[in-house]
Amino acid sequence: MTLCNPHYQHRRGYAEGQAKAVVFRHQYGALRFLPIANNACYTLYTLWMSRGGRENESRGVSETTAGRRLGYALIGAGAIAGVQAEALSQIPQARLVAVYNHAATKARALGERWAVPWTTGYNAVLANREVDVVSICTPSGARVELAEAAARAGKHVVCEKPLEVTLARADRIIRACDEAGVRLGVIFPSRFHPATQAAQEAIGAGRLGRLTLASAHVPWHRTD
Repeated sequence: MTLCNPHYQHRRGYAEGQAKAVVFRHQYGALRFLPIANNACYTLYTLWMSRGGRENESRGVSETTAGRRLGYALIGAGAIAGVQAEALSQIPQARLVAVYNHAATKARALGERWAVPWTTGYNAVLANREVDVVSICTPSGARVELAEAAARAGKHVVCEKPLEVTLARADRIIRACDEAGVRLGVIFPSRFHPATQAAQEAIGAGRLGRLTLASAHVPWHRTD
């Protein structure tokens, strides 16, 4: 089952995934999603992934994750990984248990910052039974092989946006997760920003009339 990038709306699993998102937002509204948008996004995915445990027992993926904190491994140790580590630290249902990066200096720095084991060996992450979910924070275009390997190992997968740089590569990730019976999510924190939610509410209530065109200008600055 997949919560997927809107650019791939026509793909199998998207409609069902979106329905799940709506259900969780209503069912767990009392959690009062944290003010940082990434926290809200991770809260949603953590609840969704932990409900009922892993799904495909026929492939030997039978361990339940219900009733305990999900263990996350961060794959990549760039700037966004630090943001995700901060978000995970504030979610009661989740915990960071491992950090991977091919460069030891970066892996060590992030692991020591959050007092979790770090490694330069991806297979070590996949073999770690404390890891329920891998969150792939590598650059765009360097995700499909990591996601496929994680799915084969029975790990749920979260990817930074975009899911991949071509439709064919995105399809490979979706197919791998579907075949392995694990869940796939893509980080879209902006949908949890108050301004975004206010706009969505206004559109849904019909206060803006019939929309025929929308234009958004979002000035961001990133030092990296």
